[in-house]
Amino acid sequence: MAIFAVCGAALPRRKGRRTGYEWRGMWRAGDEFLTARLLPMQHFNAFGSARGECAGQAGNDRMSQALLGHAASDIGGMVGQWLGANAPERLAGLALCCTGAKLGNREDFLARAELVRREGTGVTVDGARERWFTPAFRDAPEARRVLEQLAAIPAEGYAACAEAVGEWDFRDQLHRVAPGALVLFGDHDPVTPAEVRETLLRGIPDARAAYVRGAAHLANVEQPRAFSEAVLAHVEGVAA
Repeated sequence: MAIFAVCGAALPRRKGRRTGYEWRGMWRAGDEFLTARLLPMQHFNAFGSARGECAGQAGNDRMSQALLGHAASDIGGMVGQWLGANAPERLAGLALCCTGAKLGNREDFLARAELVRREGTGVTVDGARERWFTPAFRDAPEARRVLEQLAAIPAEGYAACAEAVGEWDFRDQLHRVAPGALVLFGDHDPVTPAEVRETLLRGIPDARAAYVRGAAHLANVEQPRAFSEAVLAHVEGVAA
């Protein structure tokens, strides 16, 4: 969880409860990746439903009816879109970070999944380094730590997530997402070009954009303070 641990360390403690979650089999070697057997949209439906249920287990205050906020990047942002459309009553704030209603080319993701199953997840590290971080940050200790974790991900877990992202297309459902989402991007993110950003902003009612300066795809790792301040300001403003 180094990807988000840096965000928690970047800011002083705030009131409220923070809950993190992982894709099963994605970041911890040895976990059986059960959802690899699911069709891609079932993958998001199942995970989104489970994530929504976290609210009902969080206590007796407002969290028992709604998540205080959902903020996640990339594939987690896809779960956030699903939640915003299918469980808006659970959300008190939604931040969709470095993500899209459709990312890249389906065939490219399926080919990457096949390559990883054949050669292991380490084969993706060089490409991820280029996409995830700006040139000035690629050799930083935080970047190296994340890339080391990437290389250690079980091949089946990564491949199944790549297939799910490749099949993901939520563009015709964006109008159902809870109004007022924050759409947050790194200003040098090659994974979310202008077309991807504009699709979210046009499709989600009353969505607003914000940018993390000096960051590529993993904006939360490269600029954790700016990323966290933007997300917290949005979530706390909505919940106030």
